[in-house]
Amino acid sequence: MTLFARRHVCPLAASLVLLWPMPAMADAYTLVALGILGATPQGLSESGANALNSQGQVVGYSTTSGGTLAFLWDPAGGLRALGDLPGGKAESRALDINDRGTVVGFGNAPAGMEAFRWTETEGMQGLGDLPGGRFQSVANAVNVRDEVVGYSLSALGSEAFIWDGVNGMRALPDLAGGRVTGQALDIGNGGQVVGYGSPARGTEATLWNGAGCLQSLGDLAGGTVGAAAQALSDTGVVVGYGRTATGTQAMRWDAVAGMVSLGDLAGGRVNGQALAVNAPGQVVGWSEDAAGSKAFIWDAAGGMRTLQDSVSDGSATGWTLLTATDINQRGWIVGQGLNAAGQKEAYLLVPVADVLRGLP
Repeated sequence: MTLFARRHVCPLAASLVLLWPMPAMADAYTLVALGILGATPQGLSESGANALNSQGQVVGYSTTSGGTLAFLWDPAGGLRALGDLPGGKAESRALDINDRGTVVGFGNAPAGMEAFRWTETEGMQGLGDLPGGRFQSVANAVNVRDEVVGYSLSALGSEAFIWDGVNGMRALPDLAGGRVTGQALDIGNGGQVVGYGSPARGTEATLWNGAGCLQSLGDLAGGTVGAAAQALSDTGVVVGYGRTATGTQAMRWDAVAGMVSLGDLAGGRVNGQALAVNAPGQVVGWSEDAAGSKAFIWDAAGGMRTLQDSVSDGSATGWTLLTATDINQRGWIVGQGLNAAGQKEAYLLVPVADVLRGLP
């Protein structure tokens, strides 16, 4: 198995930052409830959406009568379970989907929790894990080249990995000075990877340049060291979270401005994370207001505001949008909310302009 050098840290290098036109008619959405596949034998009934692609296909998880399973939703076929890994307990979750329809996530295999890759033709296949540690791996993201990233336990600790069909799974380098505790959380179509690593103290957001070279993106000023880069756009913008003197805040990083806080929603404690960013620069995630966790959207023109206020056509009546987990280039957004029955349910927000054109 080929491994990158464990402590190979490169000099700070500028990332590509491109301009992208903003989607028209931002902040006017309609809500599509994606449904719940069923209730578990224990009576739990819940679903959550984690990612979507440019075609509007959505992946996540849902309870079923047999357990909690990964799902795929698309406008034509609706919601369906993707099954689980053979031989283990019936449990799986889908965390990402690319524009080719490849889905990644994790499931329960006989040996333990295992990263998986799913395609329409091949079904769900385990990706294994790194050698030496307790068997455990999770696939967090996949790009258009079907390169998969995530984390795995190994003889050294918790290590970020990259996987492809030729080379299999191999460890990515980590930050020097601390114990080996890292994850790769997203991968761009050009091969850049973001996540976090552990230096001498705390955790710092990290960026791998696609050739095994690692740089730290640092942390927000004023608090304890604790940051993670959770998503990367095709224009080189990174989002995630960092700690300040007042709490945990959503952050944005690029090679020009560095890491900056996106602020938080008014009225609650300072606590939030940015979970996704698209090429036009729209950021989504969650932050707390006086009532608790709320899904937000942020852009340079309007700052941070709740997504709940952007659905004014009545489609979200009775809902509370708790978190927004992904946004595609067209501005479609997925996440999880409390529905009118008080259940946690996956949702899709579609710009009204697309709805008027007959989409999804």
